[in-house]
Amino acid sequence: MEAARAACRVGLLVAFVASGCQRGGGEAEGTRASASAAAPSASAAPVAPVAPPPVASSSVAPSAAAPAPEPPFDPESVTAVIVWQKDDKAKGGFRSSWVERVADKPVVKAERPGILAVSSTSIWSLGTTIVKGCSQYAFDAEGQVVVRNGQPVRENPNMEMPELVRAEDDKRVAPWKDGHGYPTMGTQCESSLEEYSVRVQFEGGMGPFVVASVNTYENHGGAHGIRGQTFMTIDLDRGATVSLAPPEKDKAALAKAAAAGLDVEPKEVRPAGVVLLYGPLGAGLALYRFWASAPYVGGLGGNSYSNDFVVSSKSLPVELERYQKLPAWVVPHLNGKSLNVFLVPPARLASFRRQFDAAYSK
Repeated sequence: MEAARAACRVGLLVAFVASGCQRGGGEAEGTRASASAAAPSASAAPVAPVAPPPVASSSVAPSAAAPAPEPPFDPESVTAVIVWQKDDKAKGGFRSSWVERVADKPVVKAERPGILAVSSTSIWSLGTTIVKGCSQYAFDAEGQVVVRNGQPVRENPNMEMPELVRAEDDKRVAPWKDGHGYPTMGTQCESSLEEYSVRVQFEGGMGPFVVASVNTYENHGGAHGIRGQTFMTIDLDRGATVSLAPPEKDKAALAKAAAAGLDVEPKEVRPAGVVLLYGPLGAGLALYRFWASAPYVGGLGGNSYSNDFVVSSKSLPVELERYQKLPAWVVPHLNGKSLNVFLVPPARLASFRRQFDAAYSK
């Protein structure tokens, strides 16, 4: 319990979310392993045929203030990309490389110490804001609850909240702040809350989409606390979250594969989000995540009441069909690994390079 409390206190330094903890049969989301930590195995997942041409997403209405997307471009015309490389010391857990086409080969021209992603019109970096957390027990250096006059001492810790920041106008997007960002049900701190922590982990992305997982822990007394995990896909063109799903024709096969992995009936399987990246040969991969309910004590997933399973597929959500394969010149840079790569629109090459170089310079 002392180790758990110590881990929770470390987690306080990162981020937090309003409804990350799901209970019972709620919309729990999770996985048995970090989807961004290892390349998916081709033998572990169905590979579907190419889906029909993309259609407009209906999950979120475009914001009136959002910039209009650029006209469609041919990925083979792309001469620069931004690549994320894992780096635990960098902002968001990745450092970013600017890679250009030189004599038909990939050459790293610059690097920045944190996450940089692109939408159709902008570069986005990672910023932070400090907020006050919910009241919880105070712990001493040995992990014991501080007691004064026979009562546990409470504190409202400062918490560091990550935000995606648009370069040209400082617009900020942090969907995990909804509901004041507390790891409780609803928008208010619960008086019974004894300890909690929240951590936002970026999982990668593709096209204008960035994926993050929000991991929470809360304890209201008793023998065990409650884990929570929520996956969020952010559409940078709209500055809002969206729900990406596999093409309709592939949903049944993917759910069947997840049911076999979870040892449940297909009707018991629920979607839990998607992680996007490129495989070693430059093909786009979608790691579709599924969950099924489990008893609290027996749950092995990201949530206390779930078991989780990931199915890898080359069948991308329809919104990402145009990004399904990297330009051939980029592939040698992957060096046999699965990586997160963002294509730089040719019309924005010069301005994006200036914004890339300026990022994290303060």
